[in-house]
Amino acid sequence: MIFVKNPYYWEEGCPKVDEVDMLVVGDDNTRIMQLESGQVDMASQIPYSRIAEEDAQDGITVNLFDSTEIKYVIVNCQSEYLKDPRVRKALKLATNKEAINEAVYFGYAKVAESYISPAAPHYNENLPESKVDIEGAKALLEEAGYPDGISIKIEVGSGDSTNLTVATMLQEQWAEIGVALEIQQLDYATIRQDWKDGNYDVFLSYLTRDMTDTSELAGLWCIYDQTSCFYSYWNDDDQKKVEELCIAANQEMDESVRAKQYGEIQEITAESCPNIPFVCTPFTLAVSDKVSGAVQTPLGIYNFKNLVINE
Repeated sequence: MIFVKNPYYWEEGCPKVDEVDMLVVGDDNTRIMQLESGQVDMASQIPYSRIAEEDAQDGITVNLFDSTEIKYVIVNCQSEYLKDPRVRKALKLATNKEAINEAVYFGYAKVAESYISPAAPHYNENLPESKVDIEGAKALLEEAGYPDGISIKIEVGSGDSTNLTVATMLQEQWAEIGVALEIQQLDYATIRQDWKDGNYDVFLSYLTRDMTDTSELAGLWCIYDQTSCFYSYWNDDDQKKVEELCIAANQEMDESVRAKQYGEIQEITAESCPNIPFVCTPFTLAVSDKVSGAVQTPLGIYNFKNLVINE
């Protein structure tokens, strides 16, 4: 794709380059080799395992831009065991998010507390910090009537090494509280259909935002008729509270009132656990020293209006 400078651009002096050629290269290694050899000046989606190596290369800088991408464990709130919020919270207390960040994302992600990214408007900064509490999790399972633990399943796409690693770590972590997690590897089309049909226990997924306003993402998680609360099938008294708050917040014109409403939604959701957000991942853009001024916004949009070719 070739993008040519618009001579009628509204902001005088921008864009600063005449043309940007964008190549689509699916293979990570090929994309990185093209950057190292000087065939391209920028490469996006650098694997987390390669960030330190590439950043150490002469003439290359890897930028980490804040994103709205949150990785989740989505919990089926109609599943036999998981319809009880105490069981869902037990899974949350047994999840070592920092360990997953270090092992899978090489420490470049941030531990997530909410379905909203810290880089986005209306993020509730007062949510409790994630802490592993094995004894607390066991107590919740016992209170829910499962002192001997439970058995649940997770489906992972064949060939998806990242999600397989996450699932394996969850299997080990949850085993400490007596939860046996069976991992099944299937084709991704089947897994997605099972998720949408509610034929699952827990599901690994992610969400990014298409717009800055919180109404889009809040509606997906809170308003049942939109996507069955992002196919978590969350439909209890807590869900009804957040749906009412969400509808009100989506219509509210006073930003301070909206912030309070969205903040309360995040508090209720964090306690009821229809999802377990575990990390917020950054966008990775490696740039040659030949150019500067490239930016990627939290929505993932490339902004090249101030991109310049260095002398």
